Amino acid sequence: MSKGIKITLLCVAVALVGGAIWFFMRVRERDEHLQVIPENAAAVMVMNVRNLFEKAEPDELKKLKFIDKQKKNPSNSDDKLLRDLMKNPMSAGIDVIQNVYGFTAPNGNNMIAGITLKINDEEAFKKFLEKMAVGESPKRMVGFWFVKIDWNNAIAWNKEVAIIYTMGAGDLDQTAEKFLFRKEDESILASASFKEFLTHGCDLGIYANNEVLNSMNEQMDRDVQQMQQTLQSDGYSEALLSFETNSIDLHINNHPKTERAAILRKEGPSAAHLQAVSQKQAIFYLGLAVNISGLIQLLDQSPETKQSLDEMQQELGISREEMKQQFTGDISMTFSDYKNLYTEDPNIQKDMDEMAKIYEGFNERFSEAGSQEEYEFKREMVAPVLVLNIGLKDMAKTQALLEKIGLKKDGDAWVAPGRGNYVYSAIKNNHLVITNDYPLAQTVGKTGVLGAKLPQPIGDNAGKKPICGFFDLTSAHYPKLFIDEIGETMGEVPSKLFLEYMRLFQHITMEGEGNNFRLQINLISGEHNSLFRLIKQADEVYVN
Repeated sequence: MSKGIKITLLCVAVALVGGAIWFFMRVRERDEHLQVIPENAAAVMVMNVRNLFEKAEPDELKKLKFIDKQKKNPSNSDDKLLRDLMKNPMSAGIDVIQNVYGFTAPNGNNMIAGITLKINDEEAFKKFLEKMAVGESPKRMVGFWFVKIDWNNAIAWNKEVAIIYTMGAGDLDQTAEKFLFRKEDESILASASFKEFLTHGCDLGIYANNEVLNSMNEQMDRDVQQMQQTLQSDGYSEALLSFETNSIDLHINNHPKTERAAILRKEGPSAAHLQAVSQKQAIFYLGLAVNISGLIQLLDQSPETKQSLDEMQQELGISREEMKQQFTGDISMTFSDYKNLYTEDPNIQKDMDEMAKIYEGFNERFSEAGSQEEYEFKREMVAPVLVLNIGLKDMAKTQALLEKIGLKKDGDAWVAPGRGNYVYSAIKNNHLVITNDYPLAQTVGKTGVLGAKLPQPIGDNAGKKPICGFFDLTSAHYPKLFIDEIGETMGEVPSKLFLEYMRLFQHITMEGEGNNFRLQINLISGEHNSLFRLIKQADEVYVN
């Protein structure tokens, strides 16, 4: 771990484990350390230390096996330093009850990123860094202290604020002086939108200035630049995360100055669309209700995406107007099972049987040469069962399109020519269903209905919101083949520990409309706050 990362993590840790100064929690917040952040910051992160203190339940944390283990292990110097800080967090010179802020901002032709901390004793902070042996020895500058970690990382502080920062190019100490002596009307405190962002009560938050992000596009890869310009508006965006008793809530809001054409409809997918999203109870579901006209208009605003749309239009022979007339905008993706597709797919069976003969031929030649090496060929195609459902207005035109791109009829479905992995398409009841499951595609092609209802709590909302999703985190609901696959991928012991940790979780739900999006990670019912429960679960599962 680099010195820069180590000092950052330890300083933030001080702000999280200061249970010894719990009575100071009544002191008012002071945000002078926000003044070092420039007004044109592209993004600012806030960690509400007071909220996290309360929700981590310091008195209960002291009882964890990890804490007890740290007390009994005095050998590691870094561990000893952390133990000393836990006993007396103020000894590092950091005001551990004030918010911690991180930011990224343009810096000439480069970028700068940093973390700011409130200082209450600059001499104590200097001694703390000396104990850490981070970078060069602290230097006394005019009005502040400075430590150079390496060619692009440094720490600077005065009696009020410390900044730990990294930059692509430039003079580190001159940059520190510019940041530490910044006037308030030139700082992020002069931004009305940032002040509005601060009024939200959250535990962790991110503020993004979309206009500054767009202005920084010159430093990005061209494809990323075009995508960002296409999707981002002006104004600002925010992500607000809060730890509740039985959930972790994330709200993402966009605040544009000028409205663009609506990409999403106001309502969710139709009830008819939801009839063909899953054959079994879904483990994962994501549904969208797209405004096709608005989406095409948005894609046409970027030269790159416009060119891609032009190429697709030319290749498929379908104009933009025909796209609007052909598709409803209802789109869903579902994962509901995990199985050996070989047992039910005649195309895969044929391919694998042919490949098995080839392997037998290899073994015969090896045997003739006196080699003891043999290959075992398993007739398996273990994979998740995926369903993509696209709503149609004109089934005949879509069928003609499938024929044009080379798909062949196979029973009541269409199959893409190939070997090994097969993708099937079925058209019925205004559904275009694309799946890797042969029997499922035949069912849709014959009846147009899969029948399985979406699980609660997302089932009732799936047709109400233009963005709606569900991800089941209960391992008992997953097929045994899927759990076995996790074991083979992660290893027996790590997978066992991972599945044990995941017993704390139930599911993830998501929904959105307009400029607002909400994601909620739901835990099984419990008494303590979710932040403490996450830490305690890790302590119980991973600490011996």
